[in-house]
Amino acid sequence: MLPARWHEQFLGEYRGALEAAHDVRRFQQLCEVLHLWRLRAVAYSKPGFEEAAQAAREGRGDEFGSADHVIRPG
Repeated sequence: MLPARWHEQFLGEYRGALEAAHDVRRFQQLCEVLHLWRLRAVAYSKPGFEEAAQAAREGRGDEFGSADHVIRPG
């Protein structure tokens, strides 16, 4: 699901978190990295993601609607 251009970054973060997970106290770091990359994969694979990200970087985020329209309270 993760577009190819993100594979290298994912693998770098995954390997770092996996190394840290050898210390039981840092196992949660691995879980968090995997969870964040799952969310990123969903976002990055959506049609129009790159355009929306570029618009946000340029301060044109209003072209895509506000978070209030997609996030329900609670």
